[in-house]
Amino acid sequence: MPEQLKLGELEPGTIFKRGETYGFKSEYRNEKGVCECFIIGSGEMYWGGTGNPNNLKVEPVDFDSLTKAVEMINKIRKEAEEYYTEEIDLSDFGDYVLNIINQTF
Repeated sequence: MPEQLKLGELEPGTIFKRGETYGFKSEYRNEKGVCECFIIGSGEMYWGGTGNPNNLKVEPVDFDSLTKAVEMINKIRKEAEEYYTEEIDLSDFGDYVLNIINQTF
């Protein structure tokens, strides 16, 4: 199970996941000390079904790792498109994919 932390303990700017909802913690707190968080995609305030989300357990999301993974997938897709138009030995394609993964991470 991925690491879970209390929402109130996350650093401002951290992206998090709870269930199927992704959000981020802002640097702001309301007058009661409740951290202000927002849902990615809709921009709505995130409360997690409670009046005080500070104690909700959430899964922090490593944004840098996500962007590297997307970059890797895009490189693999580009390679696949290039090789699809050529007649190649598909057993070589696995080596190309492995090389892209090793360069990305």
